[in-house]
Amino acid sequence: MLFRSINNIGIKNILFFEFYKNYNLALGIKLNNIIIIFTSIILFILLIYYFYNKSNKISFCFIAVGFISNLYDRIFYGYVMDYINIFNIGIFNISDCLIIIGIILLLINITKNDKKNKVNSNR
Repeated sequence: MLFRSINNIGIKNILFFEFYKNYNLALGIKLNNIIIIFTSIILFILLIYYFYNKSNKISFCFIAVGFISNLYDRIFYGYVMDYINIFNIGIFNISDCLIIIGIILLLINITKNDKKNKVNSNR
């Protein structure tokens, strides 16, 4: 079941570890690298502003670490280094996983706060 070749290692047809230079955004959206970097920095500043004095600090940390890691790759290499391929659907990296985990935690926290606010407003 485990296999190894020149380009990848993993579990056949399930999980591959292979190096991929990702010059695009998520879902293969193509933009100039300078535009991506500039937009990313602006989004990160907005993200900091949104999370300032919020109770979502853990989700912010996950998103920030993943975001900064991908931004670092894009600034210093010109692309993001992706290397995890599950079911040959798409290739991503640990930074992308951190961003997704942070977003999930944020949505859970928002949902809990909405429910709590509805209960308090009904009293």
